[in-house]
Amino acid sequence: MRIAVGLTGSSGAVYAVEFLKQCPGDKYLVASKWGKVVLHDEMGLSERDLQPHVKKIFSNDDLHAPLASGSNSIDAFVIIP
Repeated sequence: MRIAVGLTGSSGAVYAVEFLKQCPGDKYLVASKWGKVVLHDEMGLSERDLQPHVKKIFSNDDLHAPLASGSNSIDAFVIIP
């Protein structure tokens, strides 16, 4: 299963981290600027710390990322605070 995961920047970074650790399948992370800030503030983590739990991390402004194209198939898109 291919899952795109959006980290928005609302409080609750622990939910994103636990989801990435526990959800099976290939996960592709897109973190907003504030998602990265909240991840660091609430958990002391950076995107790099999440690398073992995802197949690829994309910048939220990367319009060339495969996830930005409607022709790229994913099975689910999860938005997490």
